[in-house]
Amino acid sequence: MRHRDITVRMAKNDDGPAVALLMEKLDFFQFDDWAIDWCDLEPNWLVAEHDGTVLGCIQVVPAKPIGRIEVLAVDPSLGLKNRYHVVRMLTEHAVAVIGMYGAQGVSSMIPRRYETYLKGAKGTGWVEIDDGAMVMKRIV
Repeated sequence: MRHRDITVRMAKNDDGPAVALLMEKLDFFQFDDWAIDWCDLEPNWLVAEHDGTVLGCIQVVPAKPIGRIEVLAVDPSLGLKNRYHVVRMLTEHAVAVIGMYGAQGVSSMIPRRYETYLKGAKGTGWVEIDDGAMVMKRIV
């Protein structure tokens, strides 16, 4: 697969099963008693795909003055070079969406277990501003 053949687009609700599969492969949000429904993605998610196969996704939370991007997930079976391109494409598109909304900046949380992502982000102009614990609470 050539990286120029990878496209990024706004996710559709029909992409929910593919996103759910990515979350399962990466062990994201796999809590014992939670059943998260990934079938309502519009309009806050982007997907990267190749030949109709979802390779990665990212959540885009537009807000002013600071927007957020979160839950970057990329298929772990991709080779290192393709993972790099999917990450780069998804984050660049997410930042562009936040910018079009009128935000002055964008923030994100990178889990410590993904130190290579943090290193890559710093190499492209992101600044580490703090660290802490990512927390989540069930509301449904």
